[in-house]
Amino acid sequence: MDIKATIGQLTAERDKLDKAIQALQSLEDASGPAPRATSSRTTRRRRTRRTAATNGATARGKSLTPENVVRLVTTDGVPASEIREQTGGSADAVLRVLKQLESDGAVKRTGARRSTKWHLTGK
Repeated sequence: MDIKATIGQLTAERDKLDKAIQALQSLEDASGPAPRATSSRTTRRRRTRRTAATNGATARGKSLTPENVVRLVTTDGVPASEIREQTGGSADAVLRVLKQLESDGAVKRTGARRSTKWHLTGK
């Protein structure tokens, strides 16, 4: 493409943009400033950082202890996600407790990956 042709196209586009800007400015001048909302403003509260418990429990009040986990596990089997929901612990913390209970012989694991369930052994 020739430089003169490119300059001609760019000049035409600039002229179109200038016309559009003038049209917008004339609309803005004719309507005046936009009306402000009259509703009262609510102030936002500052978020505070919660300190995490060392066992992965959240502020829901339930702690992630081996005793609480054993109470939640049944002989039919419970997925770790349900235990996590009930205790409020993190996924890593729940698995850590479950694996400790498994090594102690209190629970056993069946399934793999997402189908893993934890069963009470009765010991």
